[in-house]
Amino acid sequence: MNSCSFTDCDKVVFVKKTDHGPLCNGHYAQYKKGQPLAPLRGYNPRSATKDHAICPVDDCDRPSWHKTGYCQSHKKQIQTGDEPSEIRNYKFQE
Repeated sequence: MNSCSFTDCDKVVFVKKTDHGPLCNGHYAQYKKGQPLAPLRGYNPRSATKDHAICPVDDCDRPSWHKTGYCQSHKKQIQTGDEPSEIRNYKFQE
Protein backbone atom coordinates (compact mmCIF):
# COMPACT_ATOMS: atom_id res chain seq x y z
CA MET A 1 0.00 0.00 0.00
CA ASN A 2 1.60 3.27 -1.15
CA SER A 3 -1.10 5.67 -0.01
CA CYS A 4 -2.24 6.84 3.41
CA SER A 5 -4.70 4.58 5.21
CA PHE A 6 -6.93 7.52 6.25
CA THR A 7 -10.27 7.61 4.39
CA ASP A 8 -10.09 9.52 1.09
CA CYS A 9 -6.40 10.44 1.53
CA ASP A 10 -4.28 9.50 -1.45
CA LYS A 11 -1.01 11.04 -0.24
CA VAL A 12 2.19 9.00 -0.19
CA VAL A 13 2.95 7.02 2.98
CA PHE A 14 5.40 8.72 5.36
CA VAL A 15 5.30 6.22 8.26
CA LYS A 16 4.30 2.62 7.73
CA LYS A 17 3.71 1.37 11.28
CA THR A 18 1.22 3.21 13.48
CA ASP A 19 -1.92 2.22 15.38
CA HIS A 20 -3.92 3.49 12.40
CA GLY A 21 -1.82 1.80 9.74
CA PRO A 22 0.41 3.58 7.22
CA LEU A 23 0.01 7.37 7.36
CA CYS A 24 1.08 10.31 5.22
CA ASN A 25 3.12 13.15 6.71
CA GLY A 26 0.06 15.28 7.56
CA HIS A 27 -1.89 12.52 9.27
CA TYR A 28 1.24 11.32 11.06
CA ALA A 29 1.68 14.84 12.49
CA GLN A 30 -1.89 14.70 13.83
CA TYR A 31 -1.22 11.24 15.28
CA LYS A 32 2.02 12.36 17.01
CA LYS A 33 0.22 15.33 18.61
CA GLY A 34 -2.44 12.99 20.00
CA GLN A 35 -5.15 14.60 17.89
CA PRO A 36 -7.92 12.57 16.29
CA LEU A 37 -7.20 12.00 12.63
CA ALA A 38 -9.11 14.43 10.46
CA PRO A 39 -9.11 15.36 6.76
CA LEU A 40 -6.21 17.59 5.75
CA ARG A 41 -6.84 21.04 4.38
CA GLY A 42 -6.00 21.39 0.72
CA TYR A 43 -3.33 23.85 -0.33
CA ASN A 44 -4.50 26.59 -2.65
CA PRO A 45 -1.89 29.29 -3.30
CA ARG A 46 -4.52 31.70 -4.64
CA SER A 47 -6.64 31.44 -1.50
CA ALA A 48 -4.16 33.65 0.36
CA THR A 49 -5.37 36.73 -1.53
CA LYS A 50 -9.11 36.10 -1.23
CA ASP A 51 -9.62 37.81 2.13
CA HIS A 52 -7.23 40.69 1.57
CA ALA A 53 -8.00 44.10 0.18
CA ILE A 54 -6.10 45.49 -2.77
CA CYS A 55 -3.35 48.06 -2.21
CA PRO A 56 -4.85 51.59 -2.46
CA VAL A 57 -2.02 53.01 -4.62
CA ASP A 58 -3.18 53.83 -8.16
CA ASP A 59 -2.47 51.08 -10.70
CA CYS A 60 -1.39 48.61 -8.01
CA ASP A 61 -3.39 45.40 -8.02
CA ARG A 62 -1.36 43.57 -5.39
CA PRO A 63 -3.04 42.34 -2.20
CA SER A 64 -2.48 44.31 0.98
CA TRP A 65 -1.02 42.01 3.60
CA HIS A 66 -0.36 44.55 6.29
CA LYS A 67 -2.47 46.51 8.73
CA THR A 68 -1.31 49.63 6.90
CA GLY A 69 -3.47 48.54 3.96
CA TYR A 70 -0.56 48.63 1.51
CA CYS A 71 1.19 45.82 -0.34
CA GLN A 72 4.69 44.84 0.79
CA SER A 73 6.49 47.03 -1.77
CA HIS A 74 4.48 50.18 -1.08
CA LYS A 75 4.71 49.62 2.67
CA LYS A 76 8.52 49.62 2.39
CA GLN A 77 8.44 52.83 0.35
CA ILE A 78 6.33 54.53 3.03
CA GLN A 79 8.55 53.23 5.87
CA THR A 80 11.62 54.77 4.22
CA GLY A 81 9.82 58.12 3.96
CA ASP A 82 9.16 57.97 0.22
CA GLU A 83 5.87 58.62 -1.50
CA PRO A 84 4.26 55.43 -2.81
CA SER A 85 5.19 55.22 -6.47
CA GLU A 86 5.15 52.80 -9.35
CA ILE A 87 6.79 49.48 -8.67
CA ARG A 88 9.07 48.17 -11.34
CA ASN A 89 8.51 44.64 -12.48
CA TYR A 90 11.84 43.52 -13.81
CA LYS A 91 11.70 41.21 -16.79
CA PHE A 92 14.86 39.51 -17.85
CA GLN A 93 15.54 39.38 -21.55
CA GLU A 94 16.83 36.21 -23.10
